[in-house]
Amino acid sequence: MDEHRPDAAVVDVRMPPGYTDEGLHAAIAIRRDHPGTGVLVFSQYIETRYTADLLGAASGGGAAGAGYLLKDRVADVGEFIEALTRVAAGGTALDPEVITQLMGASRVILILLIWFLLSHASGSPVDWPTAIAVALICSTTGIVGPAWRIRQRAKQLNRDNA
Repeated sequence: MDEHRPDAAVVDVRMPPGYTDEGLHAAIAIRRDHPGTGVLVFSQYIETRYTADLLGAASGGGAAGAGYLLKDRVADVGEFIEALTRVAAGGTALDPEVITQLMGASRVILILLIWFLLSHASGSPVDWPTAIAVALICSTTGIVGPAWRIRQRAKQLNRDNA
């Protein structure tokens, strides 16, 4: 990472040596240690335990984006390249199924996810009370639609600002 300084890194959740969650740990370390590098998790597995850490790591000013896509839900190479480009430019790329799984994980993850999406949608950090208020307004089962619309709006803002 230090030598090549890529704009983005693509990792799978399950990587050597143990094929459990090493890739997600690597993604978190990249976000923490190389905040200018976007990280896209591209996997067939959803690991909710560390995903909040991935989204929260290096989320301050100037941090590159983060994403989590499921391999079997990416329709074509162009869609993947678009998501990777968006993450490298500081945006987000979150599969709706990943969002759904996170919503079932815990209310804290929900608040963090809302904060992350709102911050990237607005282009500046959103205060915690706003994120908590949005999370409380939306029920756990009703959040995927609003979160997806926020993601789509962030995607449009990223395109408009490019």
